[in-house]
Amino acid sequence: MDSLEVFLQNTGTLYVDYRLTMQYIDQSNFTAANNILCNIQVYDYEEQIRLAYDDYLDVMQSLHNAGKTIYEMDSTQVADLLTIVNNEYPLISAYARNTLVSAGKLDYSEPLQLPVVLKATYIKYPGPPEETDLQESYMKIYPVPAQDYCIVEYKLPENLHNGILSVSGINGKLLKKIKLTQAIDQQIISLAGFKNGIYLFRLHVDNKIIDSQKVSVVK
Repeated sequence: MDSLEVFLQNTGTLYVDYRLTMQYIDQSNFTAANNILCNIQVYDYEEQIRLAYDDYLDVMQSLHNAGKTIYEMDSTQVADLLTIVNNEYPLISAYARNTLVSAGKLDYSEPLQLPVVLKATYIKYPGPPEETDLQESYMKIYPVPAQDYCIVEYKLPENLHNGILSVSGINGKLLKKIKLTQAIDQQIISLAGFKNGIYLFRLHVDNKIIDSQKVSVVK
């Protein structure tokens, strides 16, 4: 047992428990990692984070038991890690993302940190909240994770037109741009040529972004 491990064991905070869990996973000491997670008592959102560590542990332990490396993950294991990434949990999502990137299962570029004045903001259109509140989702995308295609169902806000559906990489590169001619419809989006990764689907109306969703692609 090294000095860092001794220090972590004696500190006893939630953050340190998770750090120690990841250290045990790196050492393939899955029993010790599982014991720590089982002794963490949290609720609500913190419980979701703990369960994400459980899922990461399950993937790593399954690979180890099968004598495989991260380069030999199957589609289910990749999808499990992508789910952790997409939930954007503290620490564990970064661990999962780095694992996928290292395995060549995910293309990722660190997003640019722009000044607040340059960041895109949602615009709230006038009207009843149930019709125009932009916290409402105007798109439904499935299946997720997607493989060869995905279906985008959309509904444009009343009295607004000139809709456009765009698909971009996580690095911001525009990959598809589709003009929407109906107020309510669906689009089948071919993912041929798309690599494993996370893509941004945005719904634009009158040159404003009214909805934005992330979609994982797993080949």
